[in-house]
Amino acid sequence: SAYALHTAFITIAVIAVVLRVAYVVARGLLVVGLHLAHQCLPELLLCILPLAWVSCTSRRPKSSTTAVPMSVAYWGPWQAIPRFTTYAVCTICTEIYSTLVAALAVA
Repeated sequence: SAYALHTAFITIAVIAVVLRVAYVVARGLLVVGLHLAHQCLPELLLCILPLAWVSCTSRRPKSSTTAVPMSVAYWGPWQAIPRFTTYAVCTICTEIYSTLVAALAVA
């Protein structure tokens, strides 16, 4: 069902975000150092906020007798923008930002 796929998506996304946060924290402590650890904050926010947004806004309806609202899969004006595609684009942007930050750290 659609919610089984939703649960699988959210579970995989949570695992990926936890691993990314662990990487960012480890890199911040080992490479950057404690005195510049605040530089990792934007990357952490770019990881956590999209997941929190998609998790909180795509919850199962409280009543199982009603149809699934369109707002679960779509957002924005007229519910026209796919929510999970937006999350994927945010993830790609986060990965690009993370790669640039890592490249600048060793440059």
